Amino acid sequence: MKVTETTLIQARGSLLWEENGVIHRDTCNLHKLNVWRDLFPPKLEEKLLGAEEGEKIEMAFPAGSLIPDHDPAKVFKVYSSQFDFNEVDPLEEPKLGLFYRLGCLNG
Repeated sequence: MKVTETTLIQARGSLLWEENGVIHRDTCNLHKLNVWRDLFPPKLEEKLLGAEEGEKIEMAFPAGSLIPDHDPAKVFKVYSSQFDFNEVDPLEEPKLGLFYRLGCLNG
């Protein structure tokens, strides 16, 4: 079965890098990746679309090319009182580390 924009896929992602003479590897199993909704680097998305089940895809990305450098101007405080949950939202209390839908903050 080929991967399309509507396919939910299971994958294993590995990051490999060297820092201060030490080689590091971080691997995680990714269940239910949504090719349409989840964000991928354009070159990786291109390789994913049309890939066959079980196909191995390897790519190298230069350091700093996937995530921009930290920008203090883009950091802001969010208070629990700013969350605007409604009956459709399953959570009534914000939790650290979760992503929330666009528009759920007031102010």
